Amino acid sequence: MKAAKKSDAKKPHINGVIKFLKTSSIEWPEYITELNLSNSKIRWQEENIKFPPNVMDLNISHNELTEVPSAVLNLEKLKNLDISYNIITYFDEYPKFCHAIEVLNLSHNNLHGPPYWVWTGAPIKLTNINLGFNYNLRKSFECSYFEELLQYTTQLINIKINNCSLTQHLKLLITLPKAKVLELGSSTLSLFSMNRIHEVPCEELKKCCDMERLNLSNVQLYTIKNNIDILSKLVEINLSHNEISNIPDEFCNLEHLEICNLSYNHILYLPDNISKLGRLVSLQINSNELCMLPESISELKKLQILDLYDNSLYEIPDGLKNIAEIDLAQNYFDEPEELNYLEKRDRLRLSVPDRFNGK
Repeated sequence: MKAAKKSDAKKPHINGVIKFLKTSSIEWPEYITELNLSNSKIRWQEENIKFPPNVMDLNISHNELTEVPSAVLNLEKLKNLDISYNIITYFDEYPKFCHAIEVLNLSHNNLHGPPYWVWTGAPIKLTNINLGFNYNLRKSFECSYFEELLQYTTQLINIKINNCSLTQHLKLLITLPKAKVLELGSSTLSLFSMNRIHEVPCEELKKCCDMERLNLSNVQLYTIKNNIDILSKLVEINLSHNEISNIPDEFCNLEHLEICNLSYNHILYLPDNISKLGRLVSLQINSNELCMLPESISELKKLQILDLYDNSLYEIPDGLKNIAEIDLAQNYFDEPEELNYLEKRDRLRLSVPDRFNGK
């Protein structure tokens, strides 16, 4: 029995969880191009790290890395690197995959600055980067470092940089002229690290005129400016969880807009010319202070989702019966009881549970 216990003690797995992985002892086959070592509680040591030489997709997220291992920096064919949920402070050294990488996820780390090489090295294929939830990202923006970064422009198209405390350093946006998808906000509220942006478009966003999807949720936004239509290519906008009270008429010049989230604000009225948003498919304006709707809202022929939950409406215009998903509860009129409406309401609530019925 004692011998058996001794043998069990040498097993490298406990309940199937790897406690220590010595990658230097593994002979990786050259044909391996995808490797997932995420969330494995590996005790990383520089001399013990090796990876397949031809790997193109590498996930080493949810570990305890304090820096990017040289074994990763030396991978020449890497296209997709997920190194999120670690405790990395800097990623400034030029990797050998600089001109091969396409997608880079560095979210939820302890970065004290953006990866220097992404700005100065001009990676030709990198279009997608996630720097979100790096609360100390601005720490290196002292002396002349920040001003140096502003001298470069990137090729980045899809950028997540929410919850990075960039309130005083929004000029970083001028280095992103090719941006089509930009997440500066998040549904996850963090008063400590949110990017506070009080008006849209802010001066720095004027360089991003090709923007198609913009997330400014939870950024303490107060004002939608009259020149919002300079972002004329917007297809989706999320301005939820802010302090907005007014929507200017110019907002309805965003003729390509399909998805609009204005929920959790203080909006009293929608513009009378809302019918100009002819491509609008989804309008979420729940949890506001709407007291009436413009008659022209019924002219939005492509509108399939209309969320009016929790407002101050006394009535709604006719002509909204063809909408596929709608929620009218928690207003000042009696909520409809027809089966057709209830089915539409319940369909909408599949993605937003925990709501009350009635008025």
